[in-house]
Amino acid sequence: MSRFDPFSFFSFFSLQETIEWINTQTDFPNPLDLIKVTRPSSERTHLVLRGYYSWKEQERFDDNGSNLPHRRLGISIDSYLIRKDELDKAIKKIKAIWQEKGNGYWMPHYDPEWRYVFIGEFPWAESCNNVNVDWLNEENYDLKLPLIHTSLRCRPVFERESIKDSGAVIVPDPWLIKNMGLDWSGNNFDFVDKNKEVITTSPNSDESGAETLLIAKEKISTFLEANDLVLLWGVWADKVMIHEYGGTQAWLSSYYRYDGKEIIGDSIFKLSKNEYA
Repeated sequence: MSRFDPFSFFSFFSLQETIEWINTQTDFPNPLDLIKVTRPSSERTHLVLRGYYSWKEQERFDDNGSNLPHRRLGISIDSYLIRKDELDKAIKKIKAIWQEKGNGYWMPHYDPEWRYVFIGEFPWAESCNNVNVDWLNEENYDLKLPLIHTSLRCRPVFERESIKDSGAVIVPDPWLIKNMGLDWSGNNFDFVDKNKEVITTSPNSDESGAETLLIAKEKISTFLEANDLVLLWGVWADKVMIHEYGGTQAWLSSYYRYDGKEIIGDSIFKLSKNEYA
């Protein structure tokens, strides 16, 4: 996957320049460039079901040893399946939440995580029962519509060198494994179909980089159309100017949807001043 480094070209900005930076959408990558990717190793087009990315400017200190302001940028991508006939209602609710709450955060708070289970036992083992859930309880989050989380974070029994930073990889949700007819490949954290073709892969399980889960675009497209489902992404990006006493934050909240044909969506940008980072 291509790597985006918003700070690679930064010199040390003045305080005024940093304030100007926090007040604009400058350096937020286009979420579509992170959602739809092509792996150089396979030249195959994938969609990101879940991903976490962060960049941080090198810390600096003044002559008294106090921290000088520095910048941080983070992006979180989550995705859910929603019934096609619920889509219009979902989009209206997302936009209403943006207006009502003022912070743009509409995604479910439920964050499934599977700990210390052998990948070969997933998801059929008794130890995985707590993550074998169906549609999310719609009363547990702001959207209040039935959704299915497409992924969960996994903390493997045997930690590999490439995942030591976070100690986790992302794997497909058991519902997706069952309904797409997937099975563990026997290699890394890849899941395959009945023809042994790799459908989902977790790149950071065997190479350095961000936590991500990729799914073959052509396979998920066929699945969505056959089951009248839509893939719905929530993208939360924030940039923070961190200083000794806290920070100033700006964020970009986006949603995107995909019915197997076209990815479309919308974003809202907000500045939240004098908040602790």
